[in-house]
Amino acid sequence: MSPRALQRRSVTVSGFWLMDALARAATLGKAYMEMSAQVAAGELRVVHGGDYPMSEVRRAHDDLSSRRTIGKLVIDPHR
Repeated sequence: MSPRALQRRSVTVSGFWLMDALARAATLGKAYMEMSAQVAAGELRVVHGGDYPMSEVRRAHDDLSSRRTIGKLVIDPHR
């Protein structure tokens, strides 16, 4: 999607570089503590979108790219 199309829909794309975050251990630790407290309080939860055996990793990618999934997918290397 182009930046102009994002603006029209008031959509934001953001991210961070993991190595930079790891260099700031105090900040990262505080964020993990806050996130853990939210999970424990039931304010934050992971949406589990499904399990796929490693033999069906192609189907998992197809489902992702076709937007047939919601949440996080798990690829099981033992299946």
